[in-house]
Amino acid sequence: MSTITPSAANHDEGDPLILITSRPTGKFPIFPNRVSNSRTLWFAILLQQEALVALIDSGSSHNFINCETTRASSLPYTLIPPFMVKFANGNVLRCDRCYKNMETIIQGKPMTVDLYELPIKGLDVVLGIRWLRHLGPVTIDWDRLMLKFLNSEW
Repeated sequence: MSTITPSAANHDEGDPLILITSRPTGKFPIFPNRVSNSRTLWFAILLQQEALVALIDSGSSHNFINCETTRASSLPYTLIPPFMVKFANGNVLRCDRCYKNMETIIQGKPMTVDLYELPIKGLDVVLGIRWLRHLGPVTIDWDRLMLKFLNSEW
């Protein structure tokens, strides 16, 4: 995901525009880190004792959480200056809530993340560059759908 000049329809002038470059499949994984017939990376994530599925998207600058997931819980959020998110299919959505410092367990490893709320269909969570950069140097093996961080693998 990269920031681009606001020029897409359906958003307020002056709001920053974020572009999501990947197209989610909308399928849910049979295994926690895989989607059947897909070349995307999926991880199991535990957020306040709720088991969720996270798409790993190196093209997204932010981490996102589905608003259906957040509304079903009592997660504390912060109102933020709104920004617009443009998806690869052309849809533009407004984001104005952030769930800061959320304690999660991702693939069995405890991590704290900020999650921005969006009505993302077919997804619980999208983990982007803001999550990946905290892990240090990363090698992605797209054939085996595996991430490698320094001396450990996920």
